[in-house]
Amino acid sequence: MRVFIQNAGTEAYYTGQGWSKDVDSAMNFDSTVKADAYCYEHHISDALIVVKFKDDSGDIRFTSGAGSSLMSSNSR
Repeated sequence: MRVFIQNAGTEAYYTGQGWSKDVDSAMNFDSTVKADAYCYEHHISDALIVVKFKDDSGDIRFTSGAGSSLMSSNSR
């Protein structure tokens, strides 16, 4: 499992130095909690936390920040 921050508008992934459409260059977090905290600490708004699984069974995305109860999944 990999955890990323994604821009909700552009769908680019956060790299630690900016944004990229290339998921392989994205910054990987140990947990969704750490990714969400990173968004808060670095004032990253309009972000989604994305969980990608090894078996490509589908991604899980949810909004970052307080009250981020909206969840969505993308099955393949």
